[in-house]
Amino acid sequence: MRPFAILGLLVSLTACQSIGDTVGGIVGNPADGLFDLFGDTISFKSNPNRPVPESDTIRRAMGEDVQSEPMLSEGGNIWPVMPRQEPTMQDLQKAPPPVGQKPAPVQGSSTPPAPMPVAPVAAAPAPVPSVAAPAIIVPGTAVATPKGNAIITNGQNGIMSYTLPSGATGRAIDNGNGTMTLIGADGQVISVPAPR
Repeated sequence: MRPFAILGLLVSLTACQSIGDTVGGIVGNPADGLFDLFGDTISFKSNPNRPVPESDTIRRAMGEDVQSEPMLSEGGNIWPVMPRQEPTMQDLQKAPPPVGQKPAPVQGSSTPPAPMPVAPVAAAPAPVPSVAAPAIIVPGTAVATPKGNAIITNGQNGIMSYTLPSGATGRAIDNGNGTMTLIGADGQVISVPAPR
């Protein structure tokens, strides 16, 4: 089935080529490069686009007999020289003191420990002034705006709204910092002091 499909494709493309020549090349030739494509993908000759077999792995994949040298270990000692071992605390305590220096007195359990230095006591931090909780806005409260007093009302789900004397309405949002944001139905935003 597949060979017939390829043959039918080739016949239709040659027909398109003759139509493209009569139109004057406006449509273009759909068969341009088709034979190069088939030659590079389904031909049995060597592919000029394949990688050049320069490594032993590619030669083995191509089925060639590859002779490679065995890996040998490097001669001599390849490990770094061990560093000089540092003395431990026990070694330092057992070692005799340098010439001309008296040995340090050894403290036993009967010797009282030296007094610990006392850090100065820091002053207590200054009290932080408390911030008053925001006022709860009661429905029916009037808020002064540049367009007149807006009457705040509670809507559904606790969403506050406002109404201006002109009849314009919108949403009222208490910012909690002493201000309110009024968002009109037309998208106008006004920030006003919240009622206390």
